[in-house]
Amino acid sequence: MGERGPWLCAGVVGAAGLVMPILPGRGPCLRCVFRDPPPPGTLATCDTAGVISPAVGLIASMQAGLALRLLSGAPDPEVALLELDAWNGEVRRIRTRPDPDCPACVQGRFPWLDEPKAQRAVTLCGRNTVQVRGQGGNLDLDSLSEKLQGVASNVRRAGPILRFCVEEHQLTLFPDGRALVEGTEDTDRALALVDRYVGT
Repeated sequence: MGERGPWLCAGVVGAAGLVMPILPGRGPCLRCVFRDPPPPGTLATCDTAGVISPAVGLIASMQAGLALRLLSGAPDPEVALLELDAWNGEVRRIRTRPDPDCPACVQGRFPWLDEPKAQRAVTLCGRNTVQVRGQGGNLDLDSLSEKLQGVASNVRRAGPILRFCVEEHQLTLFPDGRALVEGTEDTDRALALVDRYVGT
């Protein structure tokens, strides 16, 4: 499929969500559709509006269907923004053309990617979980699993990840150093747990 895509973008807030296939060179990108992002704090988020599970399932199913279509070699889907509302049962297709002056796909400017690295820990919306970003390098999960025996409870490998429980929290570690700390939305607490039991 080439070095550039395709990609599938999706998101859910409240009872509705959006899905859009991105086919570089064959249709618009998200910046073509949303040329000027709204100021921070002006739109609802999953923290402020919540998310209902049927909407997540609806968007995830649509995204998976489009992915299968792309992977199977079938004709490309139409590049359009789909808005699905699980509460009202409504579907809206927004068709648009590539922006000939698009800062992203035409001019190659990506200001959000060029910004300094995001903060190390972020709260995952509605999951009572904090994600702690890795600091580079790969984790030796087998060695760490042995070290945690007797220190943590329920230490277990599940394919490429390591899970264990400490201090009423469950941690999931990935080979790239990323960690999910369940049972808290306090980023400082999550960072302290990762530093204490995994190291930086």
